[in-house]
Amino acid sequence: MSKQYCVDCKDFKEHIPKLSAIMSGHLVCDNCHVMNGFCTLIKPNDSNFRKGSSNVLWVEWDENQRGKATHQEPKVGYSLLMSPFNDFFTWQTTPITELIEYNDSVVHFKTENSEYKLYVNKEAIEEFCTKK
Repeated sequence: MSKQYCVDCKDFKEHIPKLSAIMSGHLVCDNCHVMNGFCTLIKPNDSNFRKGSSNVLWVEWDENQRGKATHQEPKVGYSLLMSPFNDFFTWQTTPITELIEYNDSVVHFKTENSEYKLYVNKEAIEEFCTKK
């Protein structure tokens, strides 16, 4: 079991792997039994907004507003891209204008038009998404 943010409990709770959840990049909260993504994006001011994915990347833009490079870490000017990393991505933000909080499990940031909190379970990503 690993701890990750549960959007229903609104706290970091123990989560358990269940096959149907893991296959879509989620774990199941051991407290309320809700599936939460390895990466869960919420808007603090919108209780109905929730996006989950198995991983995220940060997109750097060039002067023509075209994707220039992807990164593992956020930075002002980068946009969040949630997996899958193809034409069917889960969500992409506009570029970051302010990083409010950034640590191993939370990235709280503002973009040109919204405020977000991204909860990341790096342990789950490492265990279930990376090839060893």
